[in-house]
Amino acid sequence: MKLIETPLGTPEQFNVVIEIPKGSENKIEYDEIKDEMFVDFIFTGGFKFLFNYGFISKTKTGDGDTLDAIVLGPNPIASGTVVLCRPVGIMRQLDRGQVDNKIIAVPVNEPETISIQSIQDVPQGEIQAFIEFYAEVARQKQKTIEVTGFEDKASAIEEIKKAMI
Repeated sequence: MKLIETPLGTPEQFNVVIEIPKGSENKIEYDEIKDEMFVDFIFTGGFKFLFNYGFISKTKTGDGDTLDAIVLGPNPIASGTVVLCRPVGIMRQLDRGQVDNKIIAVPVNEPETISIQSIQDVPQGEIQAFIEFYAEVARQKQKTIEVTGFEDKASAIEEIKKAMI
């Protein structure tokens, strides 16, 4: 089975295919046709991903891509790993003027994130780090990215429902 064919689950507990492990300097993307991961961009200056990053299978957004997910947790998760997650919020974002929202999620079976039930449980410093992270991504990739806000778990669930195929 191709990674893109991974069952979604439900909007309350869904599968995320990890593309980029926490701590990676490489922006890794999934090629749906070849069913493989490839390095799309290498960040410089010691810049690394602050979180695991991937996509929610069986979804499509307005730009035709799968819905992206930021997966919080203490450890890197290998590229290509499927992780059962639950939503805690959503980061609203524009990428070159197009909506490119990110679901903020935690692994269902991760003891260290059990206390994170909503976006309000994510430390404010970590929220600020997301904003600064995407500002640096924009700078290094020479494009415009604007984080427009953060919303709660209910908004994340609605976004997933809207994107389900």
